[in-house]
Amino acid sequence: MSAPRLARLLLRICTPRDLRDDTLGDLEEAYRRRAQTGPVRAWLSALFDAVLIAAVMCWRRLLSFSSGVGGVQMHAIDLRLAARLMYRQPLLTLTAVVALTVGMAIATVGFAMTEAMLFSRLPFEGGDRFVFVQAT
Repeated sequence: MSAPRLARLLLRICTPRDLRDDTLGDLEEAYRRRAQTGPVRAWLSALFDAVLIAAVMCWRRLLSFSSGVGGVQMHAIDLRLAARLMYRQPLLTLTAVVALTVGMAIATVGFAMTEAMLFSRLPFEGGDRFVFVQAT
C-alpha cells in the first residue's frame, strides 16, 4: 500500500532535491498509519497533506527569489498592491475572473469535443471493428 500517485508526483515536483526523499518517506509513513482507519480517509488525507506541503514549498521558493533591491520585501509590496487594487476596483476584478473562467471553459469544451469526435469508440465490446463503407 502506497500513497496516491498524484500526491507523490506533486511532492516530487515541488520539494527541493535535498528534502525530497525525506518528505516522500514521511508521506508514505503517514498514509500507512492512516490506512488502518480507512482507505478513503487515508487517500484524502495524503492528498491534502501533499497539496499543503507543496504550497508551502512553492511559497518558500517564491520568497527566496531575489529581484533587485529588497528581494523579499519587493514581493510583499507587490502582493499588497495587487490585493489593494482588487479591493478598490471590484468590477475590473470580476470582469477578469469571468473572462478567464469563460475562456478556460470554452477551451475545455473544445478539446473535449475534438477528442470525442476524433478518438471515440463505440460503447460496446468490439466497437472498434465496425467500419462504414460507402460506394458512390
